[in-house]
Amino acid sequence: MQVQELKQIVIDAVDGMANDLIKVSRDIHARPELAFEEFYAADRLCTFVEDNGLDITRNAFGLETAFVSSFGTQDEHDCEVAIISEYDALPGIGHACGHNIIAAAGLGATLALSKLNGKLPGRVRYLGTPAEEKGGGKEYMAQKGAFDGLDAAMMVHPAGVNLLTMPSLAMTEVNVIYHGKNAHAAGSPHEGINALAQSVDSLITIPNNKLLSVLGKNISLLKKYISENNKILSSKITSVSSGKQKKLTREIKKAKILGLI
Repeated sequence: MQVQELKQIVIDAVDGMANDLIKVSRDIHARPELAFEEFYAADRLCTFVEDNGLDITRNAFGLETAFVSSFGTQDEHDCEVAIISEYDALPGIGHACGHNIIAAAGLGATLALSKLNGKLPGRVRYLGTPAEEKGGGKEYMAQKGAFDGLDAAMMVHPAGVNLLTMPSLAMTEVNVIYHGKNAHAAGSPHEGINALAQSVDSLITIPNNKLLSVLGKNISLLKKYISENNKILSSKITSVSSGKQKKLTREIKKAKILGLI
């Protein structure tokens, strides 16, 4: 099928569910629940998924109000994308942050994409993530592997206007210039300097105590990497194998996901 045909299937699916999705959003809005207590919202979303023919795991990742559903191809080379629903409310003001809409949007996107199941390569993982406003629900889920193996995770947030990008206190854009040294890859690769690798090797700053709590058994490896000023040293100084460097890099990424560094 052509791309436009596939898009139209998704559009038609969303249009067909529109009234039901709006009702889900309004029902959740009418019954606000605080962090880790979103029993009605989680059940409402899970039941809707089940009624539309998808399997779903409730009480997922050790949290009573978390859930996960997935579908798609099984090829390990295919991408896997998560769609996220949040549904916790704020104390005293209910769903003033619009998590009822986030919940319904994630639900609708998942079910619409399920109509393409088998028509496109890749997998979709639908994650219900409690306690966004307070409690760090996603952090607990990440520790239990909820985001493992994903190529991307996405959600939408309601606002009074439509925006492609927006300013945020939680992220910023920066322009980085890496300086390296040219060399012929076949004739004299040892004379070159990979600008990006050199910077990543030597300039990542790590709060030791926080990272140690994540790495655990990799403490001895970490000590080889960190100098007195808390910077990872290049492999030329540490003599740590590339395999161990990659392993530490993965652990650092996990720590960043958990907000520990």
